[in-house]
Amino acid sequence: MDYSPEDAEFDAFETTEVFYDAMEYPLEDSEFDAFGFTEEFYETGPEARADANTTILSLPIELLLEITQYSKFSDIYSLTTVNKILHAVAIERFYSVVAIEPRNFLSRVATAPGISKDSDIANMLPLFDCKFSSILRGLFAHKRHLWALRKLVLCNFPGKYKETETMLLCTIVRGIVNDATGLGTLRIPGTTWHPNYRVASLDLTGVTSPPTLRVVDIPTLSEDVSQAILRHIGSLTELTVGEVAQEFLKSCPNNMYSHITSFSSHWEIYPKPELHSLSTEIGHHLPRIMPNLQTLTLRLTCSDYRQNQSTTLIERFDWICDLLLRKLTNLKHFSIQKVSESIYNTDGSRHINEEVAMLKRFASLRPSLEYVTIYKHYPYLVFGSDYYYESFVTWKKVAYPLNPDSTGYGLWDVFWTPDPSTTRRWWWWFGVYGHVVDVRAKMVQHWKGERDIPSLEELEQWEYNHADTIKNCLKIV
Repeated sequence: MDYSPEDAEFDAFETTEVFYDAMEYPLEDSEFDAFGFTEEFYETGPEARADANTTILSLPIELLLEITQYSKFSDIYSLTTVNKILHAVAIERFYSVVAIEPRNFLSRVATAPGISKDSDIANMLPLFDCKFSSILRGLFAHKRHLWALRKLVLCNFPGKYKETETMLLCTIVRGIVNDATGLGTLRIPGTTWHPNYRVASLDLTGVTSPPTLRVVDIPTLSEDVSQAILRHIGSLTELTVGEVAQEFLKSCPNNMYSHITSFSSHWEIYPKPELHSLSTEIGHHLPRIMPNLQTLTLRLTCSDYRQNQSTTLIERFDWICDLLLRKLTNLKHFSIQKVSESIYNTDGSRHINEEVAMLKRFASLRPSLEYVTIYKHYPYLVFGSDYYYESFVTWKKVAYPLNPDSTGYGLWDVFWTPDPSTTRRWWWWFGVYGHVVDVRAKMVQHWKGERDIPSLEELEQWEYNHADTIKNCLKIV
C-alpha cells in the first residue's frame, strides 16, 4: 500500500481508539460467529515500547506487509500507535472485515434532533459515543478505510426499529456500500428475532453498489427483501438465505435471478399427504427463478417429524432432489442435508451402498454434477456451526477411459469417490480397492491437492481394526 505525505495531515495517533476498535478476523474464515462479539473481543494488548518505532522504520515495506498479515491483531495495533508508516500499511488488515451491531448505538442517536435519512454521516459521527459505535467512526474517518473494506456484517439486530432508527441505519449502510469500492460480501446473520423485522427495514434504494459485491447473506428471501436490497446489487452471484417465503417463490417472475450461480437455503418438508405440493414447491419454482445455478445447498428439515413417517419423508426428499436435478442444467455442486437419519443411513459399513445408489441416481438425473455433499441430520444444531461441519461428506465424480480407440475416444467409466479425509467413508475405499496400498494410491490419484490424504500407517491401523467386517460383511455394489 502506498503512503503519501498528504496522510500526515491525518492524525492517526490522536484517533487511535477510533481506528482500531474495528477488530478483524481472517478473510478465509467465512463462517465466523457473528454473535460472539463482546466488548472483550475488541480489547487490544498493551502499547508497544517506544524503541519499536526505530526498529520498524528500518524494515523494508515488503517485510512490513508480512508483519501486518501474519501477526496477532493486538500486536499490530500496539505497534501502529508508535509507527505511522506501519499504520498506513496495516489499513487493509484493520478494516478488511468489519462487524457492527446497530442495536448498541441506534437508540443513542435516533432521538437526536435533525437526524433523517438525508443526514450527512459526518454530522452523525460525534453522536456515536459508545464502544461499538467507535468502529463506525473509524471506518468513516478516512476514505482509505472504506476502500479497504471487503466484508461488512450487520449482526445482533433489535427485534423492531423505530422510524428514526430505520432511517439512520439505512443512511449508514448506504454510505458504506457507496464508498467501499472493494466490498465483496454483505452479511446480515439471522438471530432469535423474526427475520422480517430486521431485513425489511434495510433499504438500498439509490445505492450504487460496487461491482465487487457478489456475496449476500440474509435471513429471508421475500418480495420486500428483493425490492429493498437484492435488486440494487447487480453484481450479485452468491446468495445465502435462512429461508424462502413460499409466496415469493410462486409470484417471482421467470429468470429474475438468472445472474445468481450459487444459492443456499433452508426448506421445510411436511409429511402430511395434503401438504405434498407445499413441500415440493422449491423444486418447481427455484429452477425457473435461478436457472443458471452451478452450486446449490439445500437444508431440508421437518419440524413435525415422527418415526412412523420415515417412508413419506424419503419420498419427499427424493421428489425434491429429482425436480431440482432435472431442471438445473448447469448444476455442478449439489449439497443436501438429510431430513432424517433414516434416509440413506450411511454410518458404518452396512449402509454405504444406499449412499452410493443415491449418488448414481443423482448423476443420471444431472450429468453435469461434479461434487455432491451430504450433511447428516442434526435437528438441534445451527447449520454452519463447527459441530455441524464435522458430520458431512463430499463425493467427487471421477471418470476414466475404458479401452479408448486410436483417436482417443471411447467408453468412459464414471463413478463417485468420497472425501478421503472422512474416515467414515473408508469403508468404500477398502470395499472397492481392497489392499491398503491400492487404497492410498487411488486416494492420491483422485484427491491430491483437494483434501488431506491419510498416511499409509493410518490406513493400515484402520484396516487392522476392521479386518473382520471388511472380509465378511463389506461389499460395494
